[in-house]
Amino acid sequence: MIIFDEFYREEVRRCYKEIEALEVENKKLKERISHFIRSSCDSEWKKIVKDFKIKKQNRKWKAR
Repeated sequence: MIIFDEFYREEVRRCYKEIEALEVENKKLKERISHFIRSSCDSEWKKIVKDFKIKKQNRKWKAR
């Protein structure tokens, strides 16, 4: 069984809520986050959170 750190689970939930709040049209990322929250795969959170932060940073640059 994978030992899962609650902090990272909450980080992903927070990212997911931000994505929903912004109504981002990125269905693939939302699906991956939903899958991750259900499955609690330890290796998956890193990629999801990284992808989200990159996309968020890109939006900030585009907004300038």
